[in-house]
Amino acid sequence: MLRHYFHKKDILLILTLIIFTLIIFGINIRRSFHKGNLAKVTVNGKIFGEYSLEKDETITIYDSKKHRIGLLEIKDHKIRMKDADCPDHLCVKMGWISSKDATIICLPNEIMVEIIGDSDSKYDSIVN
Repeated sequence: MLRHYFHKKDILLILTLIIFTLIIFGINIRRSFHKGNLAKVTVNGKIFGEYSLEKDETITIYDSKKHRIGLLEIKDHKIRMKDADCPDHLCVKMGWISSKDATIICLPNEIMVEIIGDSDSKYDSIVN
């Protein structure tokens, strides 16, 4: 005599979970392929500059009093906060970003780095 370990509802639940997991996994993989090539940097809610990820460079971020508060590095179509003048350095630990809509945030210094997508501009950077 065979025992049935799964009922129809159990199998339906397992299949639903597998399908849901595959959909979420597919969305994450698809999103990772949508790389942006323009990073927008804001300090205290004001645009500090927009930088192309096509050109390797180091960007020093200053506050309104012209004190250095951060150092960004662009390399191999990615950007990271290389150094920051904050106590916890969580923004530095976030590492490299390159996907569209990915962000690096430094709360103590009110810095936000966001990948905003494609740049059709002929300029490497725009600084105010």
